[in-house]
Order: sequence, then C-alpha cells, then structure tokens
Amino acid sequence: MTRIFRSVLLLLITVSLFLTSCATVPIVMPEESTPTREELRENVEESEETYPTVVAYLRAWNFPPFFEQNISFFEDLFSPRIYPTNEQAKTVAEALADEILGPKYESVDLSSQAAVTNALQEAFLNVLFRMQPDTVAASEIDGAANEEDQPEFEYVTQYLASWGFPVYRLTKLILVESVFHRNYYRPLPDTLTLARTTEKYFTENLYESADFTDMEALTDAVIRAFVLSVGDKYAVYRTAAEYGNFETDMSGTYVGIGVTVQYTYADGKVEVTALNESGGAFEAGVQLGDLLWAVEGELVSEIGYQTAVSRIRGEEGTTVNVSFKRGEEILDFTIVRRDLTEETVTYRIDDDGIAYVKITEFKEITGLQFRKTVNELEAAGVRGVIYDVRANPGGYVSSVVTALSYLVPLGTPIISFGEWGTGYTAYDDHTFDVPSVVICNGNTASAGELFTAALRDYTAMGLADSTVIGTLTYKKGIMQSAFSIGDGSMLTFTVALYYPPSGVNYDGVGITPDEIVEKDPETDNQLARAYEILQEKLIK
Repeated sequence: MTRIFRSVLLLLITVSLFLTSCATVPIVMPEESTPTREELRENVEESEETYPTVVAYLRAWNFPPFFEQNISFFEDLFSPRIYPTNEQAKTVAEALADEILGPKYESVDLSSQAAVTNALQEAFLNVLFRMQPDTVAASEIDGAANEEDQPEFEYVTQYLASWGFPVYRLTKLILVESVFHRNYYRPLPDTLTLARTTEKYFTENLYESADFTDMEALTDAVIRAFVLSVGDKYAVYRTAAEYGNFETDMSGTYVGIGVTVQYTYADGKVEVTALNESGGAFEAGVQLGDLLWAVEGELVSEIGYQTAVSRIRGEEGTTVNVSFKRGEEILDFTIVRRDLTEETVTYRIDDDGIAYVKITEFKEITGLQFRKTVNELEAAGVRGVIYDVRANPGGYVSSVVTALSYLVPLGTPIISFGEWGTGYTAYDDHTFDVPSVVICNGNTASAGELFTAALRDYTAMGLADSTVIGTLTYKKGIMQSAFSIGDGSMLTFTVALYYPPSGVNYDGVGITPDEIVEKDPETDNQLARAYEILQEKLIK
C-alpha cells in the first residue's frame, strides 16, 4: 500500500471517528431521498438476496450514503475470524441495521456521510463485540502470533484480529499507530514485529487483569501494550481522566496535601522530593525522601502511581488517609486537602549577598515564578546566585525558555530541534548578569539539563559567568509532545532531539559538570563547594 493511499485511508477513518474535531463538509441529500426509519426497516426485512459483504447489504437496503471504504476496512480486519461466509455477513448486517434503527437513529444527521459513517462504525464495533466467540486463551493468541507464515498487513490491529484478539475499538489503535508513524522521531519497527511485541506484552502482562466485558477498558489495555512496545521509554498513553490529573499536576495549582513526588519506572518507587510548607503534609510531619506507600489503605504498588495521585487529590477541606514509608517504618497520616500553588522556585539570601535558588521542576508556573524570584534578587542587590537543579526531572520546554529569556540578551539562542523545528530564542529585553554556580546530579533531566547546559554555553559565549558542579546528569536530550486521540485521551512520546545553545545534543551522553563533586551522604558538600566557588568569583 503506498504512503499516499495509507494517508488517505487514515484521513477517512479519522474524519468519521472524530467528526467534532474536523472541519468536515457534509454531503447534503435531497430531503425526499432520505429514507425514514420505517422504510429502512422494511427494506431490511423484505430483502432475501445474499451478498458477500456487509457493505453490499447496506447498499441494497438503501442506507443513507456513507464512506464505504471505512466499513469495508472493518470487514477486512475482522473477516478472518468473525464472518468468513456470506451467511455470517448477512447476520452482521442485520444486527448492524438493528443497532442503527434503534434509539441511535434519531440522533444521526442523515444528510452527512461522515455522521452516518461514524454511527455505522460505532454500531459495527458494538455488534462485533456482542458476537465475538468465547475468549481465546492467551496461549492460543500467542501461538497464532508465532506461526511462521504470517500475512502482510498494514496495521498492527489487522494482525491482532487475525490472531484472535478480543474485539476492541480498533480504529482508535489505528489512529494511535498513525500518530506514531507521522510524529515519532525515528522509524517504528516493521508492522509484524511491532504487532508481535504488542501481543506478547498484552498476553504476558495485561491478559489476566483485562476486563473482556468492557470494550473501553479493553481498548485502553491494548493501546498501552502497543505504546509500551514501540521502544520509547518515555512514551505513555493516558485516558481522559489520567490526562486531566497530569495537566492539573503540571499546572502547579491543585487541591491536595502539598507533596511533590517522583516516580521511578525502574523500581516503582514514589518518592517525596519537595514539600509545600502551606500544605497539610508538611504540617503532619511528612519528610523529604519518604516513599508514598498507600492511599486509603490501598497499596500504591497495587493501584498504580496515577491512581494513587488522583485519590490524594479531592475537594478542599476534606481529609485523606495516606501512608508513607520512612526507612523500614510505615507511617500513617490523616491529612486535610488544601487549595495550593506549588512552589517550584524557592530562594534564600545569605548575609554575604549570595542567593540560593532551588528549582524543583519546570511546570507551567515555573517560568513566572523564576522571573519573580529574579526581580526580588535584583531588588535585594545579590552579588551571586547558586541554582540548584538536582533531582529536577524537567517539564515544559516553554517554561525553561521563559526562565532563560530573563537572564540573557534578546535574541540569544535557547533551544533548537534540528529538522523538527526552528526552536526558541530569548524573547525578553532583560538580563541578570551576576556570577553563578549550577548544581546538578544524575536525576537532573530533560529541561533541567537544558537549563544547566544553557548556562554552561552562555559562559562560553561570554554572556554569563557560570560554573557547573555536581555529577553527570540523566542524559535525556529528547523532547516529548502530547497528541489528542479525539476522546480526551492523549499520547505522549518522543518527537525530536533538542539542542542547547552550543548546538551539541547530549541525549545518552549527559552534561558533564565543570567540576565533579560526588555527594557526601552525611553533608551537602556540593552546596558547600558551590559557595566556595562563588566566593572565589566575587573576590576576583
């Protein structure tokens, strides 16, 4: 199948599925040619002809015009196991007519081919979901996937259907696959390899917990298996509810207990990395380094990180029972939820005029908080600044651009993306030119690394006087973007390498400090060394 044909086919599928997000021009039919429900029902009941496909039956019954390619595509996907004979095609077509001619009929705009197609596809999936055979065992699916002679399909979902996967909203996975092909920063594995990896992950990790009676939940599980099979460790699929929680978290304003946590994919730990002093957790005695253990008695390891975070949030003034692990001890707290603004940038000024600025993450509010901090440091007449971005996991590129634009002259390069886009330059006519030290470590990642690299590069360009100390950073020099799947769910995955002002990408390499200072577990020797370096700068 050519690239052009594939693009056209996906466009048709997308238009029909996600009508509200597209500028579709309806094809208006003369009023007298639009069949009534009764006429359609009569056509279905009186027809005795046998046709090879569902599309042929719908055409013979004088259904309002629809995009026949889309329904044919459904048939091609499912015919290997649902209805390989004409008789079964008729059974599906009659069930589809029953579905459409029910309550759904009154809500369908029969003058729009896209609307009719959308209704038919939704009905088609519901019919197939009810008709699907007894659930195939995971071992049978795996066996079918590993047969030597496999057909050549264009989409992963075609392989999954032929291997006996239960019915899910296949067009949603097709759209997911298409979005990856168009936007992923490198080519995806070939379709069969990707399908086999998806099948393997699903049958080994999700099959036992999958709810085969819930098409939406099953669709989410299949998509998660696909996303985890692509090979991008930063790729994630979020349902509408999960993405809502993510957006709330990244906005920096929320109703909660006032903890910032960091989730480690490797071991599943959820560690407290910052505490809002206005929050209930701080007052209750939660400490930095505590591990989020349970919410309302349910273990985080069982309900998952996203679910745990969403359950901690709630209505202002209500309480939540949260358990934290400190060392070998499990501590239980009942904490009042409050309306909070996360303090992602905090500072203090010592008697010698040196400011210590801690940046915990680059969330939506961080850029403006950073600028407010700089204004206050300027008003106080500070002589030097220590920027602490240790354990800063990154965040929004726009936020780090907002921060760096306040330090260097207008038009100074901040970030570029190579072939992906032109990037960003400083857009504010404001500079903050005092000696500085940046402290980083192995958990300084992504936008945190960009901030570190930029100050290093500006020093080389003569636009700053900054020294980077600490340990090698996380090595993440790639950027992720979020893509809507039309129903509130979102895909986030890598779309580009990005480059600091030097133009040298550091993905897989990291930022090597000007001076390596390993962290002493007993004292903050890195911070102490930062003060020494600044004092030396100020004496010169």
